[in-house]
Amino acid sequence: MRHLFKKLIVWTLCLAMAVGMLPGLARGAKALEPDAGASAGIAWNEEKGYYEISSYEGLLEFARIVNGIPAQFQNDSAANAKIVVEEIDALVSNPKNLGYDAQTTAWTPIGNYSSPYTGTFDGNGCTITGLTIESKNNYIGLFGYVGKGGSVENVGLVEGSITGENYVGGVVGFNGGTVSKCYNTGKVTGTGNSVGGVVGNNSFKGTVSECYNNGDVEGNDNVGGVVGKNEGTVENCYNTGAVRSKSGNYVGGVAGDNYNTVSNCYNTGDVSGSGHVGGVAGDNYGAVSNCYNTGDVEGRLNDVGGVAGDNDGIVSGCHNTGKVTGIEFVGGVVGNNTGKVSNCYNTRGVTGNGSTVGGVVGSNEDTVSNCSN
Repeated sequence: MRHLFKKLIVWTLCLAMAVGMLPGLARGAKALEPDAGASAGIAWNEEKGYYEISSYEGLLEFARIVNGIPAQFQNDSAANAKIVVEEIDALVSNPKNLGYDAQTTAWTPIGNYSSPYTGTFDGNGCTITGLTIESKNNYIGLFGYVGKGGSVENVGLVEGSITGENYVGGVVGFNGGTVSKCYNTGKVTGTGNSVGGVVGNNSFKGTVSECYNNGDVEGNDNVGGVVGKNEGTVENCYNTGAVRSKSGNYVGGVAGDNYNTVSNCYNTGDVSGSGHVGGVAGDNYGAVSNCYNTGDVEGRLNDVGGVAGDNDGIVSGCHNTGKVTGIEFVGGVVGNNTGKVSNCYNTRGVTGNGSTVGGVVGSNEDTVSNCSN
């Protein structure tokens, strides 16, 4: 009996040691923590409660922590981070560059539909150079999906290229939190909808502020220089890149489709699409205020405007100095107006066919006040 009791003790100790050696169980199924600190480009700052990132390897590790990779670790979608260097070289994310490896250097966006990012990511003014994503998936960008309470700030992407299907943005694919003081200068391409230079889709709880885009943006529907589709707030932002849709609608220099608020924004890039094309917003169901456009606006069909292609909301305090070209419902400020337009002006030529072409509004079914051409 005593011999059996000793065996039970030995078995218990062995089991305890084995459990302690399993990473997920040893850490209470918490997120993966980096082992090498500075050598891996990431280190945990216990005092301040965030990860410090100093290299592309560290950025990759942070994405793994947030997303829960490897699979035995629970994701930490609320992890906080701060970049502590001025520049991060991400050239190895490009399949065409030496050193690229599909398993170890390809970029996986931080946060996704099933597990949105809800922490605070402070880029601290860092520039990420050469980040390249070639994907056929949705929710593509440096961050794939930022949820309510999540924040991405003070980070810039340069000399890169971002490609996906729907919800594609240079910085964030889908935003339900806050994106501020961020920028993108590389090309952003979506084969589907909701494609933006900074954010692909900004939800009704989302805010995008003090951001800009200099890169070309191309997609199908809901394509914008800053935000592809906006259901929240976009303020103090601008775009200078070309915005294009080969066959789609709802294309805008700042927002392709606006359902809420776009204020104090401007566009200087050329904008082109099929219909519902605007220098600031392709379609507006919300409020566009104190915005302007200087880029040329071209629609191959109808509803084309220097500020908004189609307006069912409010356009106020805006102006256009870019050339506007379309077929019908073409206006220097608004192409087709069923809402309210006030305190706006246009100074450039407007070209279209038929009677629904105007210096301020191409067609009006509601109110136009204090406007000039």
